[in-house]
Amino acid sequence: MKKIYSSVGVLATKYEDELYGMAVAWVFQVSFAPLLVAVGVGKNRRTLEGIRKAGRFAVSLMSEDNLDVVLRFGSKSGNKWSGTQYVLIDDVPVIDGAIEYFTAEVVNMVETGDHVLVIGKVKTERTVDDKPPILYGEDGLIFIKDMEIKEF
Repeated sequence: MKKIYSSVGVLATKYEDELYGMAVAWVFQVSFAPLLVAVGVGKNRRTLEGIRKAGRFAVSLMSEDNLDVVLRFGSKSGNKWSGTQYVLIDDVPVIDGAIEYFTAEVVNMVETGDHVLVIGKVKTERTVDDKPPILYGEDGLIFIKDMEIKEF
């Protein structure tokens, strides 16, 4: 579905001493009270296994300035964490350079075709930079140079 756009970021978790992470584009808020978010994760992704074990996760939304990080975490091979700067917030990794991030505790997982919808209750969220996020749509990544926001 080409015309549904979504922000691109890095989904990450930590279980014991092991880090898990992947690029994601299906991230959205599903409730105001309590503040709940959902992330679509492929059923066979290693990161899903880490989230099941840890019961928590973080999403770091990225701008065009950090395209290299998104591409690294979008790969299914190699050490994604090598050279990646991050901090632990609520015991999950948040990527340095994120324009916004949130951490969440898993409250539900719903199998949806070839993906699992991971629903989490937000613990910590912060907007760090006003730069526009990388978007996914039209079967690729979209970069917004000049973003005009109109009230809805």
